[in-house]
Amino acid sequence: MRVYLCGPIFEKTNDECRGWRSYATEIADQYSIDVFNPMRRDYRGVQQENQSSIVVLDKREITLSDVLLVNWQGPSAGTSMEIIYAYDLGKPIVLVYQGKPLSPWVEYHVTQIVPDLDDAFYWINYNVAGA
Repeated sequence: MRVYLCGPIFEKTNDECRGWRSYATEIADQYSIDVFNPMRRDYRGVQQENQSSIVVLDKREITLSDVLLVNWQGPSAGTSMEIIYAYDLGKPIVLVYQGKPLSPWVEYHVTQIVPDLDDAFYWINYNVAGA
C-alpha cells in the first residue's frame, strides 16, 4: 500500500511543507503503509527551470500510489491538479480539512473528507488496505 502525500509546496514555509508530511509518515509507519513524499525533491526557488521534472515525477508517483492523501490548506493550483489527475486514474482521494465549505469542484472529486491525519490513515487502512 502506497500513499502520495499531496499538499501545497509553492511559496510555503518548511514547516508548512514538511511538518505535516513528517507526521503523516509516522502514522503511515504504524499501519505499514509506504508514502511518496514529494518534498524529498524540494524545488522551491527553482521551480520554473524544473517544472517538467516536478510534474513528471509527481505524476509518476501518483500513478504508482494506491491513494492520494490531500492536506487541504486552501486553494492551490498544484494540489488541485494532482486531485484531478488521481481522480482520472480512479484513485481514492482522502482530503484532510476542517473549516468553511469547500469548492464544489474539490468536494466532487474526493472520495472521503476527514478532520485530521489520524482519521485519514484509519480510513485508508480500513477502506483501501482492507484491514
